[in-house]
Amino acid sequence: MNEVWIMRGIVIVTTLIYIVFYVMDRRTIVDERERLIELKAANLQQQVALYGLMAIVVVYLFHPALNAMYPILVFALSSVYTYMFGVFYYRRKM
Repeated sequence: MNEVWIMRGIVIVTTLIYIVFYVMDRRTIVDERERLIELKAANLQQQVALYGLMAIVVVYLFHPALNAMYPILVFALSSVYTYMFGVFYYRRKM
């Protein structure tokens, strides 16, 4: 199987997972606690994205021949999954 098709498949599966997450997440009642959970999850997402972007830049500096689609895909997927994980984690914790 071609690596482009594998990457497309991962993106499509992630999109479907996020759509299911979004629909389930919108069913919850929005109050101050939910806003705080969303803010904490967004903060976690931004921190992971920042550290991930710095790591990707370092890897790309030492391996400039690397196809740029791989780091971009890893960055985007880590951002999406970190937000979903953060929402689930903070809902259980709070």
